[in-house]
This record gives sequence, C-alpha cells and structure tokens, in this order.
Amino acid sequence: AMKRKSVHDAGALHAAHPYGVQPCGNLFTSSQPSIREHGLGQFRVLPDELLLQVLGEFDALLLNQLAACSRAFYIFTHHEEPWKSWTLRDFAETGFTFRQDWRHTYLQRWRRASMQPASPRAFAGLFSDTLFQPWMYAMMHIQAAWTARDNIDRRYNLSAAEFVEQYEKPGKPVILTDVVKTWPCFAKWNWDYLREKCKDTRFAARAAKLTLPEFQAYMNEAKEEMPLYIFDRDFATKCPVLGQDYSVPPQFGEDLFSVLGKDRPDYRWIIIGASRSGSAWHVDPNFTSAWNGVVRGKKKWLLYPPNQIPPGVFPSADGAEVTQPVSICEWFFNYYKQTKAGPRPLECVLSEGEVLFIPSRWWHLVLNLTESIAITQNFVTPRNLQSVLRFLRDKREQVAGCGKDGATLFERFRAALNEHRPELDTSIPEPRKKEPAKQLAVEETAHFSFGFG
Repeated sequence: AMKRKSVHDAGALHAAHPYGVQPCGNLFTSSQPSIREHGLGQFRVLPDELLLQVLGEFDALLLNQLAACSRAFYIFTHHEEPWKSWTLRDFAETGFTFRQDWRHTYLQRWRRASMQPASPRAFAGLFSDTLFQPWMYAMMHIQAAWTARDNIDRRYNLSAAEFVEQYEKPGKPVILTDVVKTWPCFAKWNWDYLREKCKDTRFAARAAKLTLPEFQAYMNEAKEEMPLYIFDRDFATKCPVLGQDYSVPPQFGEDLFSVLGKDRPDYRWIIIGASRSGSAWHVDPNFTSAWNGVVRGKKKWLLYPPNQIPPGVFPSADGAEVTQPVSICEWFFNYYKQTKAGPRPLECVLSEGEVLFIPSRWWHLVLNLTESIAITQNFVTPRNLQSVLRFLRDKREQVAGCGKDGATLFERFRAALNEHRPELDTSIPEPRKKEPAKQLAVEETAHFSFGFG
C-alpha cells in the first residue's frame, strides 16, 4: 500500500476518535501539548508505523502491561491492527466470536472466558495520522456522489450469440438483468437458509475460517476500515447444495479451462460481505474474463479498460505488485474526483438479481454498499484464449490458482486443448524483445489477483 495522504480534520465525520486521537495537522492549532514524547519514553524515537510493528511482536500480556504505563501507551496498545493480526493468526482454524473490537475478541478467546465490554478512555494530546486515519475511513459514510454515475449497458433477454458479438469480442462490460432471478438461490438464500444448510461449515474469510454464525456476529459488530469478507473457492464442495442453487448463465457457458478437469485453476467463489467491504483495484488472474452475480445486496463497481490505469494506482513494471491506497474508502476519498478529469471509467451499482460481465484484463474495484451475497466465476473462451496462453507462458511466476503447479499450467492446458479441442489455434508468437520500462505495453504492467467482487 502507498503512504497515506495527510488529513487535517475529520471532514464529514460527526464523532470523535474513541481514544481522543487527532490527525497530525491539528497539532499546529491545538492548545493541548503532545503526550507522545513524554509518554512513550525511549520508544518516542520510532515513527508511529514502526512503533506499531514493534508492539505487534509483543504478546498480549506485555501489551496490557504497557497500556498501564502512560496515556500514550494506552492509546497505542489499543490500536486494532495488532490485535486483529493476532486473532487471525492464532484462531484462524478454530474460529472466534467477534465482540466489541479486535482487542476484546482476542483476549476473550485467549482467556477462554467471557469478558465484560469496557468503554474506551479518551485522552487529549496524541496527534497521529497512523492511528487516526483507519478509524476515520471506518466511520466515513459512503457519499452519494460515489454512487451517482451508472453508465454500463443493461440488457434483458440477450442471447449468447448477441453477447459474443456485442460485448465479448469488443471487450465491453455489460449487465444482464434477467439471469440471476432464475436461480433457485435468488428465492432461497437468506441467513436462516444458509445457516440451516451449512451448519458448522467453515468458510474462508481472509486468513480465518469462520462459520456463518461467527461471520454474522463479526458483520453485526465490527466497525473497521477494511472489513473481512467470505471469499471461498470450495463452497460447493463444503456445502454441495450451494453449488446446486445456481447455474452458469448461458452467455458465459463456455470455459476452456474445463478441459483440465479437476486440475483446472480455481475458478468460482461465494462472496459474503458487510457494507464497506470489497475488493481494491485489480485485474483478474491469468487474464481470464469473469462474471459476478448478486444474489443479495448492492455493489458499487468501477472499471477501466486495459490501456488505462486508474488514478492513485501504480503497478510495477512486471505486473507482480501494485501500490494503491490502503483501503477502498481511502481511494474514494482521495482519488474518485480525479475520475472526472481524465478518461472516465465505466461505473454502476449492481443490484440483487443482476450479473456483470468483466472482460479480460480490465481493471476493476468493488465496494459493497450493503450487506451482500454474490457468486463469481472466471472463465476462458476462444475469444480470450490467445491472451491467456501468452500470460501462462510468459508470466509463469504470476500464474494463480494452481498452487505449486502454476509454472507448468501452460503446457498442460495447451496439451489438453489440442486433445479435446483440436479445432482451436493454440500457437502463439514467441515473446517479443523487452523494451524500456517506460514503453512497456499495459498488458505487461497489468496487476492481477484473486479479488473480491
């Protein structure tokens, strides 16, 4: 993530930080002296970011002892990130019940006993963007201006042939409004149904594996900048009825990766998330295309074509890394206005009952506007086959979804295609000679990841 921009006040926020923290800029106009230098002792020489990293190396007992040393240490040791990291590290496999905040959640799970919620104590005199901004973006309302633009085609009764000619071949996103509504899950899926069918099934939510009651408790109580979301590739194996409750839209029915059978890369996920969760800017893995169908809730989408990198996003020359704001709300707050000045992105609010087609190599960002449930799949067709093959051959270290077998996916995929689909052309030109970094084509700089939608 990139270095955060300084913030001088809370802007549209209507509450004070629960521990009294203020942004750094307020120090210049405050009559309250800083408590940082005296309160941190020898630790005062460390920048706030480094100090939090050091505190994260301590254990819970020592952190609690430090909290009693000074007002400054009290505030720093109550910062959420170390406690969140410990919770996801120590209880990833066994789960946890979220209570009040990450510190309370960790201590209750660590002690294996219930704890009474404790009200935070606010102290004046600590000025820190590092501590203030995660809280600010967690509390910030989703602004109406962020969701106003809607410029993606919506189509009803679009045939598979029309989809290919009008949208897939040109590489143009489109929303289908009549597909998801035919799925059994559109009538069935609510929390009661999912809890009944999935029982004690644990779903992947970042590093954690949580049951649906555990995840629901988290969604109901957590207030954080980057909320967890369920993004599980094995949902149909863990709970087969979920895989039976939907079908691939006929417009997206062909997927050439299916020639690999069970050895194909990861390709489908169930996505469950709270409002404000989502996926930062990325390009989908292995240069595949994708579709995302919303069963419950609403999602804000922004998309840029392959030749246009979004503002505030800085991919590395080889496409392996991308630098961008820490969270989606931070990107909206600092960069969304810039989308009006340069080439405009395609945007929409995808509502329940709608499915969006995302063409190969398109940048996209997704922000949940409400609690949401969705199904997404990535796929390869003859139209994007050459691009996928070239990526698998030339970017072997970046191939995703195959574990340790990614480096050989190109050979295995091409061999299977030649056997099962001999009519397809699987020959691709030899890699072109590398040019200076500033002249690299966007295809060479596109960042991809398995992301949320």
